Amino acid sequence: MMITYFEEAAKEKKIPLYKVNIKQGKELVLRDETSCQGGLFSKTKVYATTVTITPTSEFPDVLDFYHTAPIKTEVICQYHLNGRGACQ
Repeated sequence: MMITYFEEAAKEKKIPLYKVNIKQGKELVLRDETSCQGGLFSKTKVYATTVTITPTSEFPDVLDFYHTAPIKTEVICQYHLNGRGACQ
């Protein structure tokens, strides 16, 4: 996970996901499409949500660079899935 934060200038910090807990809030679906052609299906979902990021108990200092831990922010997520099988 890459976190961009601001001090005097923008900085980025890469944090392994196993060092943090991410709690997702309620989703607001922006797009949800499913299509099927000849036994192949495709699904795309785009949604907005809020997340709260906290350190795991094994890595309590991982967010010390960020002055107001836990980190609370809004994100836009997208996933896309292609596959074979029965279409619904």
